[in-house]
Amino acid sequence: MKIKRTNLIYFFIFFFLAGCQLNEALVVLKESLPVDLRKKESNDKDSLSKKYEIKNEKKIVTKKKFENENKVSRNTETLSEKIEIEESKINENLFALVQPRIEEERLKNFQDKKDLKKIGLLIPVSGKRSFAGQYVINSLRLSLSESSLDFQFKVLDTKSTKLGLSEAFSTGIKNGIKVFVGPIFSDSTHYLKSLTIKKDIIIFSLSSDQEAFSDNIVITGTSLDEEFRCIFDKIDSQNLQKIAILQTENKFTEKYSKVIKKYSAKKDIDFFSIKNNEDLEQKIKMISRYESRRLALKEKIKEIDDMATDEETKKSIKKEFERLETFGPTPYEAIIVSAMGTKLVEIISLLAYFDINTDNSFIIGTTGWDSLGEKKENVFNESFYVSNKNKQSKIYDEKYESVFSDTPNKINYITHDLFIILENLAKSQPNLDLEKISFEGTLGKTFFTRTFISREILFKKFYNGKSIVQNTCK
Repeated sequence: MKIKRTNLIYFFIFFFLAGCQLNEALVVLKESLPVDLRKKESNDKDSLSKKYEIKNEKKIVTKKKFENENKVSRNTETLSEKIEIEESKINENLFALVQPRIEEERLKNFQDKKDLKKIGLLIPVSGKRSFAGQYVINSLRLSLSESSLDFQFKVLDTKSTKLGLSEAFSTGIKNGIKVFVGPIFSDSTHYLKSLTIKKDIIIFSLSSDQEAFSDNIVITGTSLDEEFRCIFDKIDSQNLQKIAILQTENKFTEKYSKVIKKYSAKKDIDFFSIKNNEDLEQKIKMISRYESRRLALKEKIKEIDDMATDEETKKSIKKEFERLETFGPTPYEAIIVSAMGTKLVEIISLLAYFDINTDNSFIIGTTGWDSLGEKKENVFNESFYVSNKNKQSKIYDEKYESVFSDTPNKINYITHDLFIILENLAKSQPNLDLEKISFEGTLGKTFFTRTFISREILFKKFYNGKSIVQNTCK
């Protein structure tokens, strides 16, 4: 189907107005969406699959190949551009995209005043965070094109600053808006919480910081708490005690650590923070205790030479040990890697290079592993990770890419699912049992319980570049 010229005009006019005019109403014409735009080629992700060469049957990266490619990865910014956007722009705010529990009482209050003719969007359409505001606008446009309800969103540019947020919120209040979507990030939500807000105002923040909620602010997204509960349930099922946790360092590292400690109190845990400017190879080498394990292998081979047996038997035994990289137990029974994008690939590949792999350790990841998409490196084979993404998210990915020629991220998913929540609340009556509301969103099955909104967490295993669902954590 060819795209009509008038449709394209509507498409570009919309983005100009939304990006340049404060308080411009977000009015979406369903017929203006160019639904058959070709999908953008994913050459960046394909290049990732070629970055590391796996050594022998143990999936060990050959040193020569790794050193050459590692130098390339340190000196270029073109490798996996879309993943770098996730890592550089979203990872530092990752805690702002994780969902705590939403109390039923506050949602009932929302139902009582569910006049959704005007919803204010507290999002940045200018400034350094404008990229995030565009994600929200894209998702809402797509959702509105498929909705039977007459929602009208009014864009209130926060200008990526606290002052801009304060002014945008005040403008919305003056215009009679009582329902808001946003802010997106944790620090902005905390600032909004610090303001004096009338009781009849409801704010659906896209932040995930549980400490940012209030009587007015509803927090949306996926649960960091539930994520790590699921991870440690899996570790407990394996009866593992000695755990290493590798985290890319950001301003939310401490908060992540608090949540992890909540579920690992009875475990022997070592935390390792991965800094951007440090020698990652030396760090992973130290964590793996590679040198001592290599020495243990040499000692074992020497013992074979001293065995009181014939030379043919010694030669046969030595041949088996000479195939090994190291000898003896690994320093950790399980390794949790909280990273995303190219940094994640580097960490996992270096672990494999220093003989820490799924043959000798239980390697497990967070939802950040979703940033690599469906195609994973061979070095990830037999590793596990948690995710909210399901079949519905794949359908949404195809739809979003066909319209915007871009890959959706977690901000898009959260916005899309929040729109469905708004639809359900708008359609329901004040006396309706909220526990009867459930739907399949892009971040798993979402359902209401007596005190909170919960999302299904999937436990997935990598096998031959694909993610296979193993079980769910509820």
